[in-house]
Amino acid sequence: GTNGTNGTNGVDGVTGPTGAPGTNGTNGTNGTNGTNGTNGTNGTNGVDGATGPTGPGITASSLVYSETTTLFGTATILKSVTITSAAGDEIFLHGEADYNKTGSTAYFALGLYRSGVEIHEVAAFSSNGADNSIHTQWVDTPGAGTWTYTIRWSVGAGSATFYGSGLRVIVFPN
Repeated sequence: GTNGTNGTNGVDGVTGPTGAPGTNGTNGTNGTNGTNGTNGTNGTNGVDGATGPTGPGITASSLVYSETTTLFGTATILKSVTITSAAGDEIFLHGEADYNKTGSTAYFALGLYRSGVEIHEVAAFSSNGADNSIHTQWVDTPGAGTWTYTIRWSVGAGSATFYGSGLRVIVFPN
């Protein structure tokens, strides 16, 4: 015979209640700490290097110079400083003059004196009406005593108007 017709699906059943939660499992145990390693041994100190040779240094007897002893023209004192030194002291000197050359073009000279005696000089060609700056420096070893250092100026012709000058004196004890 022929197959019969399919029957209709039945309705879904009701959802059952949620079950109670299960109990928590137990925590595992912590592992043990590992042992610390031993400290390494200290290295040995290196040996000191050899002492290098002593440098030649400079002594008062090694300062040698040759300069003129008379500034050309009539020298005029610009700055003056008095110091006291001991035997072997070295005196660093720096003189400066900032000026405008007036009257004519000529040489301008700046001399460095110790107690009235010239020990060093410089000169510069100076154009009339031009601003100029001239410097002199020297290391002197006068021995023990009280000394007056001066810078003096002179021009070959004309004159000068100053707008700055200085004399720096530093005593380096022996």
